[in-house]
Amino acid sequence: MNIRERKKVDVICQHNADGTIIPIKIRLMTEDGEYQTYGIKGYRLLKGDNKQYSAPEFPFLPPGNTFYECRILTLDKMRTIVLYYHRESGTWTLCIP
Repeated sequence: MNIRERKKVDVICQHNADGTIIPIKIRLMTEDGEYQTYGIKGYRLLKGDNKQYSAPEFPFLPPGNTFYECRILTLDKMRTIVLYYHRESGTWTLCIP
């Protein structure tokens, strides 16, 4: 997977009693300066521990991230994106393949 773009995004998520986090919606700013919201139709946890995610497409990521492969509906087409959550800073980043 080649990553074309990375950007910080707002995420609405569910924090479960067992410590897991489920992303529900993402919100990002368009080139026009308007916010667009996308509901996450499905997700798969790629990495849920504090080890380095070793895939070559993410060489820039430090340890301590949780990765999600998510499906969103945009322009009537399902797309796959990757979200990662950095627990130390509390930030979410969107990776667009």
